[in-house]
Amino acid sequence: NIDKIQNGIGYQLSPIPMMIAMTSGGVLLAFITNWRLTLVLLIPSPFLAVAWFLFRKV
Repeated sequence: NIDKIQNGIGYQLSPIPMMIAMTSGGVLLAFITNWRLTLVLLIPSPFLAVAWFLFRKV
C-alpha cells in the first residue's frame, strides 16, 4: 500500500514544475514579442484562477 501511495503522490506532483516552467516561458516569450498585447491577454488570469479554485472541488 505504501508503494501505491508514493507512486500516486509522485505522479500527481511531477507535472506541476513542468506546467510552471511552460507558463513562465510562454509569458516571457510573449512579453519579448509584444508586451502590450501580453498585458491585455493577462488581464483575465486572476478571474480564471478564482474560477479554477472554486470549481476544482466539483
